[in-house]
Amino acid sequence: KESEPLKDFKNDPFYESNNQWRIKPAQAESSIQLKNRLANYFKHLALILKSAKDRNQTVVSFAFSQGPVQIYNGGIGIYGYNILPEYWKDSFFDEVDASAAYLKYEKYLKTNTYKGVGIGEWIEDDYTILLSIYADFSEPE
Repeated sequence: KESEPLKDFKNDPFYESNNQWRIKPAQAESSIQLKNRLANYFKHLALILKSAKDRNQTVVSFAFSQGPVQIYNGGIGIYGYNILPEYWKDSFFDEVDASAAYLKYEKYLKTNTYKGVGIGEWIEDDYTILLSIYADFSEPE
């Protein structure tokens, strides 16, 4: 046993509903579907941080959840498309959809500024930022 179970198992980052972004669709996705896939990915990452915080962990691993989101100490950025793991790209219907999703996130970062205030605890600060991004991507177009 590596850690205690979470009080609400549905908040486990690896619970099925928090991993819909991993399921390869049978056909190309619309812009809204890509946005929803990204929202689920952001929620998954946020829950990794939340579970670490709830368990009082000081080390957080994103080894099984790598994608375009770059986690900093109190900030969120983006990795270059050319260095993204193939399994993230392969979760999309094709390279076109993977690239479109990446560009959607990249555009979001260029046109939006997080307006919250950090508390100096990187896990909680990054969790809050990811929740904000998740909320923005969850809004209807």
